Amino acid sequence: CAHEAQRYSLCLEILNDIPSPFAQARMPAELRRMKVHCQIELGLLPAAVSEAERLAREDPSIHNLVALTQTYLSIGDFRRLCLTARDILRMDQVPSPVLLRLAGQSRWEDKTLSVSLWRKALRIGLSDEYVVGALQLGFELGLDSELDDLTRRMAALAQSAQAGVRMASLDELVAYARGFQRQAQQLNIDRKSV
Repeated sequence: CAHEAQRYSLCLEILNDIPSPFAQARMPAELRRMKVHCQIELGLLPAAVSEAERLAREDPSIHNLVALTQTYLSIGDFRRLCLTARDILRMDQVPSPVLLRLAGQSRWEDKTLSVSLWRKALRIGLSDEYVVGALQLGFELGLDSELDDLTRRMAALAQSAQAGVRMASLDELVAYARGFQRQAQQLNIDRKSV
């Protein structure tokens, strides 16, 4: 598929030129979302926004609303992203990773919404791979008093070396920080010599 091969121009051309069985009806939502993604990747942002808004209006499914939020993100329209995220918050069956992503994307524009999205994601439940991100976002939102369970889960993950979390001694952290600092200095030297 041209889309999977990241040949967005070809994919968009194919989607636009389909003399298809969809001529009398609307193109399926999945293909329309693919078209929006291609338009975003090609920098055709006004067309992408129009198509994503039209699709969400005609079929306000979770997939179409999430696609709309990502379209708004691509143009930096956090106000409309938050309005759509608020609609998603009211829906049932929204996966917790979607709620967490929206919580992170809305935190600067609408902290109250971000906190609500974060809390709903935690109520639904998180798989281990999202614990660290949820904990970090919780700290960024100032929800320190609500982080005990996530902190315990992260500690358990660290003890079993799961989900990219591992225990480290203070000496290991210092060595890591020094290595990072050396690498940053080298990059700075390399940049100046260019």
